[in-house]
Amino acid sequence: EQPVTPKQLGKPVKDDVSLPNILVNDGRILHHNLKYAGLSPDWLKTQLKAHGYRDAQDVFLFSIDEKGSILCIGKEKS
Repeated sequence: EQPVTPKQLGKPVKDDVSLPNILVNDGRILHHNLKYAGLSPDWLKTQLKAHGYRDAQDVFLFSIDEKGSILCIGKEKS
């Protein structure tokens, strides 16, 4: 037997999984995604500086999820 599910009990299930919105990929700003997230290039520039990067060219990946959590990974220095 399998355990009863919330759906079988008539309980709503809140999905807490949110996918990130990638704003910078390999140094390139994805302007469409930035606009979709309702954010400005100035906001992104401020966030990059706050994470210790001069500009997007120094960043490998920058993403933000629906909860506002930011992931910022710089490019490896050669």
